[in-house]
Amino acid sequence: MLTRLICRLNRNKTRLTWPGLALMMLLQRTPIPWLVAEFQFSVGPRMVHLLKWVTGAAVTSAFYNTVTGATGDLSSVGNTTALEGSYMVVAIQADDALPVTAKIEGELPSGLNHNLGEGGAVSEFGVITISGIATTTGVYPVIVTVLTWQTLEEPTEQPERSIQINFQITLQPPDIVEPPASVVIPFGATAELFVVAADPEGSTYQWQRNVEDRLDDFEDIVGAVDAVYSVPGATPALNGAYRVLVSKNDITITSNYAFMTVEPATNFDVWQNKEFAQPNSEEAQPLANPDGDSFSNAFEFLFDLDPLEAETLQVPMITREQIGETDYVVFTFPSLITFSGLNYGFESTSDLKNGPWTELVDGVDGVIIDASVTATILKMPYVSEAYCRVRMDTDG
Repeated sequence: MLTRLICRLNRNKTRLTWPGLALMMLLQRTPIPWLVAEFQFSVGPRMVHLLKWVTGAAVTSAFYNTVTGATGDLSSVGNTTALEGSYMVVAIQADDALPVTAKIEGELPSGLNHNLGEGGAVSEFGVITISGIATTTGVYPVIVTVLTWQTLEEPTEQPERSIQINFQITLQPPDIVEPPASVVIPFGATAELFVVAADPEGSTYQWQRNVEDRLDDFEDIVGAVDAVYSVPGATPALNGAYRVLVSKNDITITSNYAFMTVEPATNFDVWQNKEFAQPNSEEAQPLANPDGDSFSNAFEFLFDLDPLEAETLQVPMITREQIGETDYVVFTFPSLITFSGLNYGFESTSDLKNGPWTELVDGVDGVIIDASVTATILKMPYVSEAYCRVRMDTDG
């Protein structure tokens, strides 16, 4: 009986074809008993196997679309939605009878073809297939109508049955392959976040920042419309969560959010940003001397001098003074800059090369330190040879 079925599936030819043999082997392996006369084997496995043999393609995204009538279910399986330029395949069959002739009404997507022969003859196993590489975007509703049927019993007149297939061909959507990553930025450095999109040509971007401290509310950053979001001279005001919208072909996706954290400023950082247009440049570093005078930026900072204008003053000025019966050596510095968290002190040594350096404290061992708005004066009892320096510490 199985051989008679395979021959009948091949238009009553007596020669057993390779596809027929494959179907026969499938039926022999099925765990369902020999109910061939009623076609009662599993729809899903049958359709997937048929698609593989008829089209040579594996079905990776499947759907079922069913119309029930006197002849049983007219159903379809395959991928009706695909990207432009990709392969797609759909197959239509009936459970309890074989479609013999059919018609297709409506425009198929460009690049797709059906397997109906002359007069609408269904050429493969009673399965109608539509397949190919879709080349034009759009929505394409198609109606497939089975006109005549063949059952395993004596041929009987069966009603026509139709099923609608809606093909949708879309353009390539945006795709984020590397989302923004959280960063920690030194104060005054250039803060930067970036995103990498697959096939970025034609993609557009809009960076957003969270509102207040909420992570469910973001707003656009004006002008931040590139793959890289960059802000020079970072300050803690930039701290927050950021994300980016990537759009392509009228489709928009949203990245995960990333945190930007700017390190707290030291006192020297604040001074750098006030005095230099580019506070992270080489000329703004502590040991640099852009104005070419005798003082480094660190010294200019400590004594509130102008790092871009050369000073000719002698710092410190060294004089002698007698207080009572004690001779003092007097070091006169400019007034020290005032910053919250800035600490400074004086140290001395008699051996400039090897030290050690000893901290000088006002009122201890005859030391006098007098800081005013006009000058900072250190007085220490006179010795034959002594060296003095200023030590500066900040809370940063």
